Amino acid sequence: MDLVREILRQTEATESGEKISLDIPNYDEEEVGLHVELLIEHGLIDGRAKASSDGSAHRILVYWINRMTWAGHDFLDAARNDTIWEKAKKKCLEATGGLAFNALKACLVDLGKEAVSRS
Repeated sequence: MDLVREILRQTEATESGEKISLDIPNYDEEEVGLHVELLIEHGLIDGRAKASSDGSAHRILVYWINRMTWAGHDFLDAARNDTIWEKAKKKCLEATGGLAFNALKACLVDLGKEAVSRS
């Protein structure tokens, strides 16, 4: 999920219509490509991904990101604060044993509401 968050951050920071080139330390190109494909499938970014020429269904070598969708902006806004992000991951892992996207987003939203109510 940290990779998902960073892909969304870099996508947001890129001007609309500008070529998006993702350079994310500690993740190889294949892993980034697979996560871009998942973000496209889940509707967080608008783009497309092309499988490698060797026919492998799991190797994504080429991707194009056009822009972030409303859902992508919504998730990134919920995940923007580093403290809330870490608390949400911990809370979600403790409650479910994993970091399923919808569960993590629900934790982010709940923690965001708590932060707003305290201020």
